[in-house]
Amino acid sequence: MTDHGFDNPLLAALADRQIVDVSSLAAALAPAPEGAFDTLRMLSGLLPTGFVHAERIYVLEEPPPDLRPLAPDSPWYAAERSLVVALSRAPFSLEALLDRIGRYGRVAQAIHDRLAAEPALVERLDAGALDPLDATELAMRLEAAPSTFASVEQKAPGLLADVAAMARRLFDPEVQVHADLTPAGQAARGRAIAEAMLHRAAPGTFRLLVSDDRATIELLSPYTRDLGHALYTWSLENPEAIRTRGLVDAIREAPEAPDDDLAALIVPDLFRVAPELLEERRTQESTQGLWLQDVLGTAHGVADVAALDDPDPLVFERPKEGSLLVLAGGAPTVLLTATRALLESGRVLGFAGVFGATLDADLTVIPSALISADDGVRFSTTADLVALAEQHDLAITNAGPVPVGHEQGASPLALWICEAIRRARILGSLEPDAPVFCLLHPRRGGGLRRAKCSVRASRLALLALLGERSQKGTPRRKPPKSEGSGRITRRFRA
Repeated sequence: MTDHGFDNPLLAALADRQIVDVSSLAAALAPAPEGAFDTLRMLSGLLPTGFVHAERIYVLEEPPPDLRPLAPDSPWYAAERSLVVALSRAPFSLEALLDRIGRYGRVAQAIHDRLAAEPALVERLDAGALDPLDATELAMRLEAAPSTFASVEQKAPGLLADVAAMARRLFDPEVQVHADLTPAGQAARGRAIAEAMLHRAAPGTFRLLVSDDRATIELLSPYTRDLGHALYTWSLENPEAIRTRGLVDAIREAPEAPDDDLAALIVPDLFRVAPELLEERRTQESTQGLWLQDVLGTAHGVADVAALDDPDPLVFERPKEGSLLVLAGGAPTVLLTATRALLESGRVLGFAGVFGATLDADLTVIPSALISADDGVRFSTTADLVALAEQHDLAITNAGPVPVGHEQGASPLALWICEAIRRARILGSLEPDAPVFCLLHPRRGGGLRRAKCSVRASRLALLALLGERSQKGTPRRKPPKSEGSGRITRRFRA
C-alpha cells in the first residue's frame, strides 16, 4: 500500500510536478503486449475523439464555468486546441487518467515512427482511399489484421484520420495538474480532514463509514424526506439538468409519495446548478445531529446517531446510539489518507466501506474477498451481510473473490483501505475483532438501476455497521431529545 494512493509510484511522482509532458507519462508505464493499433482502438473509447490534436491538457477538480462538455455527462471540455478534464465529474481517478494519456502517447509515438517515412500511404489513409495493398501494408506496420480497417470507421469514426495525424507530427502536449489534485496535495487534504473529524467527534470510540459516492449522506440527513416533493418538482421543471438516464421518466411515473432513493439522485444535480444551497443545508443539518463539511468533492463529518432527525426509516427503524464518522466522495488519495489517519487514532470500533466497481450486475455486490495481482483480503462478515440483506428483503449479489483494477473489477481504493485496516490491526490501533464490512456498487453510467445501487449499498452498510452485533461494547450515550425540546424549524430549499 502507498501513501499517495497510486499503484504506479512513477506516475505519482510525475503528477506531483504538476506540469509534465505526455512522453514522460509514457516512459513511466510498463511495456504493453498489445499492438499499436489495437491499443489505440481500445483507448478511443476512453478518451475524446480527436485527442491527438490537443496541444495542452488541463486536469481540474471542476470545469471552468463558461465551457460546455464535449458530450452529455462527459468530464471533458474543449477550449480552442486545449482540453480540460474535470475529475469531480469523471468515473476514473487521476492515476487512471494519466495512465490512459501515457498509453495514448506511447501509441502515437509508435505510429509516428512506423508511418512518418510513408507520406503517400498516409495521404491515402487520411482520404479514406486505401486499396487492399495499402491495407496490408498498414496492417503490417501497425501489427493489426488487414480486415480491421474495413469496418473501423463504422465502429470508431475518425480513428484512421487520427492515425494519419500521428504519422505527420509528434504528439507530446503538456499535461497540467492542478495543485489540489496532485498526490501530495490530496494526501495533505486527507490528513487535514481526518484531524477536523477527530476534533469534532465526541470523546471515545466511533464507527467509520467510507464511501466513494456522496449519495451515502442522504441516508443520514433529513434532506430528501423533507424536500422529496420539491426535489421531484424541480427535476420535472429542469429535466435538462438531470444527468441520470431514466430518472426523470421514473419520477413522472412515480406515485404521489416521493421515493427517497430517487430524490437522493436528484440532489447532486440540484447543487451543481445551485451550489449556494449547500451551505444552508449544512447549517440546518448541524442542528439535527449531523455535522458535515465539503472540501473539493469530499463530504466528511460526524453524526450523533441518537440525535439524527428523520434519517433513513429502514436503517433507523430501531433506536441507534453512538458516534458515526463519515467520508463520502472525492479523490481516492484523500479518502485513503483520511481513513488511515482515523484508523491510527485507535478509536475506530467498526468499519464499513462502499466502493464503486465495474461489474456486470446492476445490484449491490457483497464480495467474499478482494484480490489483486499480488495481494488479497478476505472478509469474515460476508455471511452476516447476506443474512442482513435477506432479513430486510434487499436485493444483492453474493459474489466470491472480486478482482481489483482501474478498468475492471472493484476500485483499487477498496483494497488500499483494506490494507490500511490490516496494518492498523497489526499495530494495535484497531481491535482484532472489530467488524469490517465491504460492499460494492456498479459504477454509474448505466442508467437509473445502477445509479440507485450506491444508495442501496450504503443502506446495507449502515444496517450492518450500526446493527446489534456492532453495538456490543459501545459506551452508553444520552437518549435522543424529546419532541418538545425545541427543535429548530427546517428551512431547506430546493
